[in-house]
Amino acid sequence: MTESSRFLSAMALLFLTTSFPLALHGQETGTVEGLVVLAETGAPAGGARVLVPRLGLFTMADETGRFVLERVPAGEHQILAERGTLQSGRVPVLIVAHQVVFVELAVAETFVLEQLTVTGVPSGVATDRELFNSVSILSRDALAENAAPTIAQALKGQPGVAMRSFGPGAARPIVRGFDGDRVLMTQDGIRTGDLSSQSGDHGTTVDPTSLRRLEVVKGPATLLYGSNAIGGVVNAVTNHDYYRTPPPSGTRGGVLLDGGTANRQIGGNAWAQTGRNGWLFWGNGGYRQSDDYQTPDGRVPNSATELANGGLGLGYFGPRAFFTLGGTAESGRYGVPFAGEFEGGEEGGEEGGEEIVLDARRTAVRGTFGLLNLGSWLESVRVALNYTDWHHEELHGGEAETTFDNQTLVYRMDLEQARDRWWGGSFGLSGLYRDYVTQGAESLSPPVVQSSFAAFLVEEFDLTEARVQIGGRFESNRYDVESSDLPDRTFFGVSASLGVNVPVGEATNIYTNLTQSYRAPALEELYNFGPHVGTLTFEVGDPNLDRELALGIDAGLKHDSDRVRTEVSGYYYDITDYVFARLTGEVEDGLQVGEFTQADARYTGFEVLADFMLTPDLWLNLGSDYVRASLKDGEQGLPRIPPLRGRGALDWHWGALRVQPEFVIAASQDRTFTNETSTDGYTVVNLLASYTFQRAGQQHRVTLRFDNLTDELYRNHSSFIKDLAPEMGRSVRLSYSAEIF
Repeated sequence: MTESSRFLSAMALLFLTTSFPLALHGQETGTVEGLVVLAETGAPAGGARVLVPRLGLFTMADETGRFVLERVPAGEHQILAERGTLQSGRVPVLIVAHQVVFVELAVAETFVLEQLTVTGVPSGVATDRELFNSVSILSRDALAENAAPTIAQALKGQPGVAMRSFGPGAARPIVRGFDGDRVLMTQDGIRTGDLSSQSGDHGTTVDPTSLRRLEVVKGPATLLYGSNAIGGVVNAVTNHDYYRTPPPSGTRGGVLLDGGTANRQIGGNAWAQTGRNGWLFWGNGGYRQSDDYQTPDGRVPNSATELANGGLGLGYFGPRAFFTLGGTAESGRYGVPFAGEFEGGEEGGEEGGEEIVLDARRTAVRGTFGLLNLGSWLESVRVALNYTDWHHEELHGGEAETTFDNQTLVYRMDLEQARDRWWGGSFGLSGLYRDYVTQGAESLSPPVVQSSFAAFLVEEFDLTEARVQIGGRFESNRYDVESSDLPDRTFFGVSASLGVNVPVGEATNIYTNLTQSYRAPALEELYNFGPHVGTLTFEVGDPNLDRELALGIDAGLKHDSDRVRTEVSGYYYDITDYVFARLTGEVEDGLQVGEFTQADARYTGFEVLADFMLTPDLWLNLGSDYVRASLKDGEQGLPRIPPLRGRGALDWHWGALRVQPEFVIAASQDRTFTNETSTDGYTVVNLLASYTFQRAGQQHRVTLRFDNLTDELYRNHSSFIKDLAPEMGRSVRLSYSAEIF
């Protein structure tokens, strides 16, 4: 099939899928009104989110705890409420057409939460039980307890998620072994616009302590987000995007303060928003810094970090329409340990004088608007327009030797169909315009303008005994290069998926997905040429590379009951024309020559998460993950693939006090890429103690963390500098967080 015929097929499928509901729509609906209270005191739980899980419908309770959910399809449903670590159980409701049903929901501190996500969901909000794939979610409370300086460090203990690093500041998540351009970093569903995917010494400046939650959708997520999400999507959800509905009136806010010993970390973040008569105003700001970190082997030089951020915005949410306008600014500065040793071959080295520091700045402006409750087969239309200006300088001895500018304009339109009892979904369009320019010593490619366009749809069918999801995405990517010696390139591709989610009893779901995912080569894979310390290679791009095509299957089981919560998933991806840098054995400018080329590859792995109630106040948490990634020709391992890992913890609650001792175990990794060194296994012991107290409209938490209690000397296999720098030694971290609902 030619690319043009694929495009016509995709457009025909889009037309047919969106036309059928127009003829079939006419579902009778009713209304749910209710009250959310604190189970312990009966006081109103203002600011709680109320959800009909299987339908994805949701709203927010006002300051008195009251809520209204309109246009709920007639029939039997379940409803739940959550606010932070407080959650109600699922309560059955019978909706009668044109009638109002009243429900009272009592939320209480819960050991094991049903996690709510907005990422990878075609419309609304879903719990992890309803999803067709595996997700990892860190709530604001979990982020506050961790108080990690980067998104990668916050997520690295989640099943299927590891951390690639070139020091603490230059860190990025690895998802199921995939790194770089195969994992998409987004903020509120729009790509962050930084350059962390292009180089191991580039980081992201989003502060996790400023977020409402972090969500990782594992497996191919190309349908809703883009061709460079084969490994998955990491979505940073901010406070105002968390609501997505007319927000309750009143003022809400929060603060987080933290400090640590092993790197003299200190930081703080605050946010506030106020709403009245549909208007919402918000603002946030924070600052954190750390010195060089200590290991059992001593201090790691030039590993200090500094990060500042702030944002402002306003919006109006009416019953039929909304708009928002906001901006964020971030500034980061971090050292790249030992990078000087790779500059200029044997003549380089930090002992020769120069430390390498990256100074980065990201500014983003976003506007959204939409129509709601349209009263037809089309429920809503949402449009987002985002402009990001990324600039960073690589400083050698305090002088800028290389500058990077990356300006990105992203637009997106989502059209949500009205949900009836058996059918719902969304479709839309998205596009990107990117202007990339680099100048100086490490200017590896000429200026490039990248543009892309995509049309996508995801449809869900509720067949009572099973739920089925189908999806498709057509995408084009074009690179216009400012060079007479290098060709412009255009790529077209179609991605598709078929998923099935089958409930087995009240508490268990089994899911499986078959996906075909397309990825266009990244800019650096096509056009880079020259010494690149960030990847420890002399990179030679290939402007004639073909697109990647991945055929994947993943399956899993989710169980959520009063005494046991488990999720077991496994996956297999067969990737045709996988792009990687093959080492030639030659050396240029003191670095190994890596020529970008293509070969077939496979990724196989599993993830296990299991929580067991030993007593009403004591739970056992277990987890494990493993990925095996290799080229099919000769079964050579791919670089920086994390080893087999396991985790065990006891989670004990006594009133407002929580204590959690934890053991993290990793096996040795000797399945390596060309010239890559193996790493030994290790065991790290951590301990967390926190005290939380709730009031009608407040939550306060004090957390004390002891990381690497035994001062274990260990190395992260996914670190570019694992041979030179072990991970952090014994550390004590103290944090205080407060939130007003």
